[in-house]
Amino acid sequence: MTIRSYRDLEVWQLAMQLAHAAYDCTNLFPPIERYVLLPQVRRAALSVPGNIAEGRGREHTGDFLNFLSTSRGSVQELETYLLFANQRNYLTDAQLLRPLELADHVSRKLSRLRQTLTAHLRRAARGSGLARTRALGAKPAPRARHPAPRTTRKYRDQGPTASRYCTAMTRTICET
Repeated sequence: MTIRSYRDLEVWQLAMQLAHAAYDCTNLFPPIERYVLLPQVRRAALSVPGNIAEGRGREHTGDFLNFLSTSRGSVQELETYLLFANQRNYLTDAQLLRPLELADHVSRKLSRLRQTLTAHLRRAARGSGLARTRALGAKPAPRARHPAPRTTRKYRDQGPTASRYCTAMTRTICET
């Protein structure tokens, strides 16, 4: 199957299921958590598929890897909020089971995708250092420029011996 869009990624589809499950859990929170825990859970839940989509839309694989890491961090943040809600008795163990299973599955899929992309970059790097640099999204280092040797008028006007001295001094300065 060809991946044409972030929507084709299985991990994104699972992350969307996780976001819906987390939203369903927040409907069970008491009104006192309307402005504190509820928005945190929802933001973390939406951050998971959002970061996958944003990373996939970037031009370089290195950027995608960074967004996958951020997405995995958001999964763990979401797990923490849901566990806290369970400890506060906002959610029962049975209500918590499905979101935690999805979170674990998404986290493992994100890790596997990162490993695969990193291995791909390493294979590309063996072929060419420039290919790896471009794949990671970095610009190649500029080539070092050595200034053209300059002779001052003072030495130019004093004949060939002075001119050779000036050229030798310039080379010494440029090489250090």
